Amino acid sequence: MNNCFHCGEPVPKGEQRWLEIDGERRPFCCAGCEAVSKLILAAGMDDFYRFRTELSPRVEPADPARWQAFDSPDVLASFARLDGGVYEASLQLDDIRCAACGWLIEKTLGERDGVCDIRLNPVNGRAVLRWRQDEVPLSSLFASLDALGFRPRPLDGDATEARDEHERHGLLRRLAVAGFGMMQAMMYGIAMYLGIDMSAEFEHFFRHVSLLIATPVVFYAAAPFFRGALRAARGRTLGMDVPLSIAILIAYGASVVNAFRGSGEVYFDSVSMFVFFLLIGRYVEAVARHRVSDSARALGASLPASATRIRADGESEDVPLASLSNDDIVLVTRGSAVPADGVIVEGAAELDESLLTGEAHGVLRKPGDALAAGAINLGAPFRMRVVRTGNDTLIAGIARLLDRAQASRPRLARYADRLARRFVAAVLLAAGVTALAWAYLDPAQAFEITLSVLIVTCPCALGLAVPVALTAATNAITRRGVLTVNSDALEQLEGITDVVFDKTGTLTVGKPSIRRILINGAVSEDDCLALAAGLEMEANHPLARAFLERAPKRAVVSKVEQLPGEGLRGEHEGMNLRLGRPEFAAAGEAVPGEGSWIALADDNRVLAWFEVVDALREEAAHAIAELHAAGLRVHLLSGDSEDTVAAIARRLGIRHARGRQRPEDKLAVIEALHAEGARVLMIGDGINDAPVLGGADVSIAMATGAELAQASADFVLTGSLRAIAPLLEHARRTRRIMRQNLAWAFSYNMLAVPLAAAGLVTPWMAAIGMSASSLLVTLNALRLNRVRDATDRDLPETLRELRSS
Repeated sequence: MNNCFHCGEPVPKGEQRWLEIDGERRPFCCAGCEAVSKLILAAGMDDFYRFRTELSPRVEPADPARWQAFDSPDVLASFARLDGGVYEASLQLDDIRCAACGWLIEKTLGERDGVCDIRLNPVNGRAVLRWRQDEVPLSSLFASLDALGFRPRPLDGDATEARDEHERHGLLRRLAVAGFGMMQAMMYGIAMYLGIDMSAEFEHFFRHVSLLIATPVVFYAAAPFFRGALRAARGRTLGMDVPLSIAILIAYGASVVNAFRGSGEVYFDSVSMFVFFLLIGRYVEAVARHRVSDSARALGASLPASATRIRADGESEDVPLASLSNDDIVLVTRGSAVPADGVIVEGAAELDESLLTGEAHGVLRKPGDALAAGAINLGAPFRMRVVRTGNDTLIAGIARLLDRAQASRPRLARYADRLARRFVAAVLLAAGVTALAWAYLDPAQAFEITLSVLIVTCPCALGLAVPVALTAATNAITRRGVLTVNSDALEQLEGITDVVFDKTGTLTVGKPSIRRILINGAVSEDDCLALAAGLEMEANHPLARAFLERAPKRAVVSKVEQLPGEGLRGEHEGMNLRLGRPEFAAAGEAVPGEGSWIALADDNRVLAWFEVVDALREEAAHAIAELHAAGLRVHLLSGDSEDTVAAIARRLGIRHARGRQRPEDKLAVIEALHAEGARVLMIGDGINDAPVLGGADVSIAMATGAELAQASADFVLTGSLRAIAPLLEHARRTRRIMRQNLAWAFSYNMLAVPLAAAGLVTPWMAAIGMSASSLLVTLNALRLNRVRDATDRDLPETLRELRSS
């Protein structure tokens, strides 16, 4: 059997497609591969097949109409930048195999009218395209790329990613310059350090060569420190870059003078070494800092570039993600990511939600179940109805929470910053005192000893001790499904003694259903459900969905008012309706039996009783057991009946449980615990829990809860309840490592200052000591990148790799 000359796949039996290339007849497997080869030959690019190092991907015949949505001005504005009539967009091209693929793409598109420039990196498949939309529409260019077999999609032009990449590359370039300068300057300086006899001409030559080598190190590699010092000077503050810059400039300046004078010490090797080790510390710190941003970008990258939308006529079309609207019907195929938040309308799904929750196992979803954007379909194709798109999705909200956490400075970090600024003033004062003392004792050594004091006492380690630890810790717990909203909360978790749980949506799955309906009057069951659904129309509570899904219709209810902890009331055709707790709605009537009951009543009587059930989370019992094992007291506070709450508490092993708790009752319990000296962690879901979350020492809201509850919380839990015990342990470990870092930073400086002031530390030794101190603090903090728990082995391989990176 022949293989396709273009893609290498077997040619189907009976397929007769041949082209003459390089004097030989070449077979092709399909019309797509044949069309691409004809395009290559027609463009005079016969060399493509000689240059390629791998076979090309198989090409399906392209449909130009599928790309027309990208010509919409609104869609273009979402990923392309317009400058002087020229659009510029970053693209990701799939199936780039080798350099010949890049050559083919650049040659094909580069010769099109209206294309100003296209640059492609064949290693990662990323391209930058500049074109005039009025001369050649983007849909036409995308269709050409698709015809070549390289499916294009817009690359998220995240400014943070570009800035981080620019910073990393810049530091690496400076590090290379400083490293080269350090090695060369040390090579020339070692002869003088060893006291080897040499002629004055050779010594003069070595000094000037060292000057030439050290100059780019000082003025290029060390430029970030000078800029930082200049900013501090303009702001009239004392930052860590101030003593660094002073030390570098003084050492370099004195060395230049002595080099031209032909006498005195030169410190070009010490300056180069100092800058090199400083840049190593800066680079490691920058990588640690960027990892939290990488977590947020990973969420955005989990979304597909396009979606398969089902039109009204039943046909499907590929559209960019930005073109999706609420109530669109979308087909999600096996292996594809869910493009937006929505609800399954046809088919069942097994989803991988690990990027959102940290849980590795597939989650089963059936028609009517909610879906989160970014989840991967592991099973058969299904159809969904879009509910939220773009910035309204859960994944976008998570990214905003991460951004908010990164933008804030924790209290302990602010304290360390203030301490470092004061320490800088002390360093400058100590250097001044040392200079005066040695100018009196031995003027010949005054300069070198003062320089050593300036270098060795730089408070870099002190400035890195807290922020790098908090950054690493936040990054680690984010990967376990815990999002940090309040930057101070991680520090406050250490002293927690009591954990208080709400029930609905926290220990339960948050999907209550109506098991029984008891009618108590002339109103039919369907009408009672319609009235209840009308009252629940605007409610943002899991119970509301139970009524809305069960009711065959919805009555029009006006003047609806929600009473936290009680229920709802409103008006319908002259009737004053109440729906909620028996004490609120039933006016003293007896509850029909055990269990959780909701009453619907008017001014005169109860119209119906609804028995509501909500399954416990699978991991709830394990999570409670882990908290007990950690020595914590666990409480359950719920608005459900005493019998229901007691039964759940027995199943979960919770010894402190209370039912019939209104928000003010829950808050009173927390205040009573505070009066006993306890520190309380509250975990809740729903708008009723917002005041209680705010009253606890630290609070966690479920990601599926009401927005107000999440806004009141310090953390948002997107994963399993079993992440809570590791979170508390990780908080204690974070505090321990921060204390270690601060203790080391202070101990090092307390030891180094006297030694340097006594003349026992040379400038090059000071450079190594200071840099080693900063590196030690940073590497110690990076140990927090990993959350240690028993379920780590169950995480997907991708998350384990991310943790270990």
